[in-house]
Amino acid sequence: MTDQISLAVDVRDLDLRAAHGDLRQSRLNGSIRVDHGDGRQMIAVNLRQKDMQIEGSAEVSAESIKFDRLTARAGGARLLASGSIRRDETFGYAVDGTVENFDPARFGDFPQARLNGTLRAQGELLPDWNAAVQFQVARSQLKAIALSGDGKARVTRSHVQDADIRIDYGGNKLTLKGNFGSAGDVLDFSLDAPRLDRLEETANGQLQLSGTVAGTRARPSIKARLQARKLGFGEFHVDEAQADIALTQADDPAIRVQALLRQPGRGGLAVDSAEATIDGTLGSHVIDLSVAAPELHLVSRLEGGWGWSQQSWSGTLVQLENVKGDYPFRMNRAASLELAPDHVHLGATAVTFSIAELELAETRIGNDGLRTTGAIKGVRAARVLALMDKPPVIDST
Repeated sequence: MTDQISLAVDVRDLDLRAAHGDLRQSRLNGSIRVDHGDGRQMIAVNLRQKDMQIEGSAEVSAESIKFDRLTARAGGARLLASGSIRRDETFGYAVDGTVENFDPARFGDFPQARLNGTLRAQGELLPDWNAAVQFQVARSQLKAIALSGDGKARVTRSHVQDADIRIDYGGNKLTLKGNFGSAGDVLDFSLDAPRLDRLEETANGQLQLSGTVAGTRARPSIKARLQARKLGFGEFHVDEAQADIALTQADDPAIRVQALLRQPGRGGLAVDSAEATIDGTLGSHVIDLSVAAPELHLVSRLEGGWGWSQQSWSGTLVQLENVKGDYPFRMNRAASLELAPDHVHLGATAVTFSIAELELAETRIGNDGLRTTGAIKGVRAARVLALMDKPPVIDST
């Protein structure tokens, strides 16, 4: 004789936020029913609250867990899902889902959206998870901006294979195609963003980025080209920008960067152009920088490298001079330089201006402000007074 067991539970004022802090506070009412017999359990859930409903059924056996249907509704939005999980050494799974006018914000602290699309995934959870994923999104919006796309890929913890993905968000288009994660893999990427303001509220302008990523997550190689027009991020703005970037993996990765900015500036301060070149390896490279304006031509060279353990750049400021305008200057001695997120350290150096000579000891900039010592000599009083808006009536040499 086979034992038959049935259990019915009435649910009152169930709060989903208690299960997950990002979910919407709720007071769901309904029932959960469990029927056990012949080595199987049948589970049925039906919960409601005003315009919200969650219902579904599942079958649990020694071999598998099957979700015949799971439905979540809120107003005119609906999410439908079904799937199964094998109860073996690999925990193989398959999931199919459909969303119709689905707004995640109706269910919790998520971005407002109206999503229509499908998702299919299958793979194994053990010994290492993997998934073959297909998706399609159409007639959708995210934060009131049109969203569409489709794609497929096979994904593991360290690999992406057979990726073919296209996403259009407010006219900004991203494409990914290829493989990444193993030797010989190449993943092509392209971003055509004529409306940056739709990706970031503080941004504006047009940007194009394309290139390839090869190798593995631990040792990727990158080739990329960036072009931008009328670009702005907060107070920073640039009329035109272009850059070529190449990072080739080795024990000390080779790096090559060429960048040109036209009319870059911040707030009301702007220059005609800025150029930068980086050549060498991450651990040992040369950086050449130049900035041009009507009364300025600043040239500098740095030699050093990035330290992963210290998370900082350290090396030598070899050259720093302005060769144009009324106030040229030149650094006479190379100085040690360290740049980190929380501090800047410049070693002792000397600078000759057209109106003075400056001797500097160590200069440090950190959380406690700027600290430096030094001496200035050879100041010509007439030149200093000429810098003032209203110089006093003084005759001097």
